[in-house]
Amino acid sequence: MIVTATRPVVTVRTARPTLEVERLHDIRELEQLRTPWARLWEATDGANPFLHPAWLLPWAKRFVPDGRLDVVIVRRDGELDGVIPLWHWTRRYGPVRLRTVQALGTGPHCSLTEMPGVLAAPGSERTVLRNAMGAIATGTGSWDWIELSLGQDQGWFEPEWMAGPGHTAGAVLHKAARPFVLLDVRDGFAPAKRNLRESLRRSRNRLKRSGMPWEIEVATDGQALRDAVWTIIDLHGKRAAMHGRLTHPDYFADRADADFALEAICAMAAAGMVETRVLVHAGRPVAGVVALHGNGCTFVSFSGMDPQAWEYSPTTLLVADVVQGAVDRGDHTVNLSSGASVAKLRWSERLQVRHDFVVPSPAPRSRLKLAAFWAARSAYSVRREHQRFDSAS
Repeated sequence: MIVTATRPVVTVRTARPTLEVERLHDIRELEQLRTPWARLWEATDGANPFLHPAWLLPWAKRFVPDGRLDVVIVRRDGELDGVIPLWHWTRRYGPVRLRTVQALGTGPHCSLTEMPGVLAAPGSERTVLRNAMGAIATGTGSWDWIELSLGQDQGWFEPEWMAGPGHTAGAVLHKAARPFVLLDVRDGFAPAKRNLRESLRRSRNRLKRSGMPWEIEVATDGQALRDAVWTIIDLHGKRAAMHGRLTHPDYFADRADADFALEAICAMAAAGMVETRVLVHAGRPVAGVVALHGNGCTFVSFSGMDPQAWEYSPTTLLVADVVQGAVDRGDHTVNLSSGASVAKLRWSERLQVRHDFVVPSPAPRSRLKLAAFWAARSAYSVRREHQRFDSAS
């Protein structure tokens, strides 16, 4: 094992491949990784769009303070094999300071990054995770706990990954399992459930009976895309302010989130990874949705609608159009985003589950802080869910 002092690179020599683990703390270093990072992403079938550098670099630039970046990269025989994009988030609650290591895209301004996590070459997932987390474990004095999300194909967090100087194996907590509804479109798509077929039929019939022209406008780049994104952000705010229905949070209540969304979407458009669909009725936009693409998978991202268009079920109609677009592209899967709601399960009952883990520091004070934080967080979550459903009753 060889360790350099100025920019730590741990080299693990075996009879077969040579593995190198490096930690990047400067956004300029991360920018230099953009091209091999994008190539690694492209080599992953059904790649998660939220792990592409076009999404995470703008997020890191806007929301990660200087000196808080901590991206672990793993190389195999000199080629990039894994990227674990992390950052250090410090929060204060009175005199208490909480220091966590989070995935880029999580923490504050996290609503849009639905699948944060780890990018690894196919077949290297466990090797990447083991070596990356072993490197993080050497700095237990700088954090109270780590939060990390793993995809369904990345298995379970193994406590042994964290064994090392100052940290013993075994202290890993399963925080949550988050379901995503997947729709298989390899053989095309025809709604299987009657209620979905009826909803789509009513939507088109009501638009026709309105006597006003309507169309779905698609944008993939340029000024048309920028205009569509701002339109959807505006419609998203109108849907969030709607009363008498199940409430939806306004992801763009902070203008910084809207600016980030526009920057990231435009960066992804340069790689052919995004499209917007806006329903225009009687000459004005009444609903819209953003869809992201990743190597055979389309991800339905944020949407918005004018409450006055509720009777037309415009979001359902737009999602159907996104699905048909995925079929035309030759994609094999459409991800309907997180949460197995009744509305999404009309489309498919196939689920992909992501697991969130928490790794406490071995320090007794850190574990005490984690216990107190989690108790408060659980109480808040229960209260918030009651408020959401009460508002719709």
